[in-house]
Amino acid sequence: MGGDPLAEWRIEESAYPSAGSVAERMRFLLGYAILAPSGHNTQPWRFRLRGDDVELIADRSRRLPAVDPDDRALIISCGAALGHLAGAMRHFGHLPEIALLPDPSDADLLARVAFGAAAAREPADTARLRAIPHRRTTRLPYAPEPLPAPLRADLIDAAAAHGCALA
Repeated sequence: MGGDPLAEWRIEESAYPSAGSVAERMRFLLGYAILAPSGHNTQPWRFRLRGDDVELIADRSRRLPAVDPDDRALIISCGAALGHLAGAMRHFGHLPEIALLPDPSDADLLARVAFGAAAAREPADTARLRAIPHRRTTRLPYAPEPLPAPLRADLIDAAAAHGCALA
């Protein structure tokens, strides 16, 4: 036993294997994906390397039917892991190529991800990547006061940039 229980939270950007194989680079980037938040900390995802792609698979053995009977939170959690992977890819200079639900006969195969074209790193990509290891879960109640208007506007804009609406 022993070991460092927080070892996976300590990712060194400088360790990115930029000259490594696709599999080596994907394995490194998955270190960020697995740090995604998930409902009740279930981490209901699995990743499988297939050639030059990585597949995101819903791990329904981790489902919570009493609180999530339709697996909605499970799928949202998997989306968070996918978002972390895509953000890490952008930070390290690649546009992610993402195929959502690529196999209609396999409902658990949620996405297939590959390295896309090289892309310049944006400051926001770096900020998001560096925030990942600092994320923490809290069960404290929300503050009673509303969010400041400028923050609400920023959050609405951020959602819209990803094709979502925030209310």
